[in-house]
Amino acid sequence: MGPGDDDGDRHRKTSPKILFGERTPTEEAGLENSGGKPRVLFGSPHQPAAKGTFPRIVAGGEIRRRIECTISGLREIEPDAAEAVLRSAMQLIDATNLDDHHFDDVVRFGASLQERHGRLADEQLALADDDTLATVKRLSGDLLQHLDQLDPALVFARQRGVGGILRAIMREDPERLLARRYGEMTEITKGLKARLPEISRLAGTINALRNKYTSLENGLAAHVVAARFLMRHIARHTYEDSVTEKHYTSQADALEARITALSMTAASVAVGHRMIESIHTIVAGTERFASDLVNEELPAWKTAYSAALMARASDAHAAADGLPRLKQLHTRLRNTLIMEG
Repeated sequence: MGPGDDDGDRHRKTSPKILFGERTPTEEAGLENSGGKPRVLFGSPHQPAAKGTFPRIVAGGEIRRRIECTISGLREIEPDAAEAVLRSAMQLIDATNLDDHHFDDVVRFGASLQERHGRLADEQLALADDDTLATVKRLSGDLLQHLDQLDPALVFARQRGVGGILRAIMREDPERLLARRYGEMTEITKGLKARLPEISRLAGTINALRNKYTSLENGLAAHVVAARFLMRHIARHTYEDSVTEKHYTSQADALEARITALSMTAASVAVGHRMIESIHTIVAGTERFASDLVNEELPAWKTAYSAALMARASDAHAAADGLPRLKQLHTRLRNTLIMEG
């Protein structure tokens, strides 16, 4: 072998083999995707086949039989159900495979909703650790105590007899009493107003829980309607042999057990939903209450109270004329605090 031959050189540098020949830059450019169409590497392009409308072939080569279901058919089972619930029930029926020998779709029918209920209950329990509501109730109770000490029926009552005169002498001067108590009430209401961002955050959390409860209630209702429809379908169906009939009737028994379990869950969800609605009412009212109390109700009550004291000092008859208005404001403010506390 001559010195120019490389075949015998163990240390020669080899270049990569080109299996189908080299392409020039012009040829490479010709292979670029043109017109935005997909590149077909092998064979000829063809349109994908349309999705079939026939039932799927399930395990064992058996054809899954679709269950005919309509909104009107579901209405026969649950006439008062909302349209959205019945449409969800139709989807559940379409997705349920009664031809499965393992009963997979039936034995856990609606089980995911029960799991959701467990998570919702945990979220609701977490609200008990939020001290915002407890603080609002405590501050409202403190305000109520101060307000009761300024009851117009007591402060402006006519003192009769020796006992009444003694009580009037021992009692703190009404003007000084109002100034002291109102100052303390103002400080408390400022504390309430400072809590408004926390109250607003809590209201958002509770509102999200309300929506979750509504969704869960609708889902449970749809599952119960769907299960009852499937049971009726099984009961009315004609079977070719006893083995097939037993296969379906066993699933009807399983569905009946699932209806019982889901109905119990629905009852528990309804109780939880009512509790959340009640808390939501309190929190939403507290947002309005804290703001209105500082900006409107307390100032109006203070103005009426001061006017009644001034009138009493100058003219007893004029004071008596203004008392009904003051008592009305006092009662309304007191009722507000009782509801919040």
